[in-house]
Amino acid sequence: MKVEVPNSTAELLDLAIRPVLQLGANQGPLSEKRVHQYRIAGKRARYLAEIAGDDPQAKQLVEQLKRMQDVIGDWHDWLKLTERAEGVFDGAQGAVLIAALRNITRAKYRQAADVLQETRAKLAEKPSASPEISARKAQAHQGARVASMAA
Repeated sequence: MKVEVPNSTAELLDLAIRPVLQLGANQGPLSEKRVHQYRIAGKRARYLAEIAGDDPQAKQLVEQLKRMQDVIGDWHDWLKLTERAEGVFDGAQGAVLIAALRNITRAKYRQAADVLQETRAKLAEKPSASPEISARKAQAHQGARVASMAA
């Protein structure tokens, strides 16, 4: 297994966002599973970016990834709550509650998808230390534009 050791903050940040950009390069419909994969990739990217400490670009990246992670996590929590409620309540007694939970969960999903698109676009704008990352950023940026036009 090849281990990459970054030589600069720029290389560290490139390494951090690579998995997020790879998810964006694999264009396909945005599903619940894919959104959750972004949360996991964003969490790992944030932890790597935090190593850069007080670097302004790293701080900005950490804040963007944290926002994405928080909003997706909020949706995921509502999704799990809704699934749990559907298993506990049945029939007419739980219909109103289940309907309300589903509405909230759908709204949270739309919010998560919007923040995800915003994050992908911002990551695609950042200058890169490596040509490989620059190519992935171009793909991610194009994918974010296409997805936002479809929404």
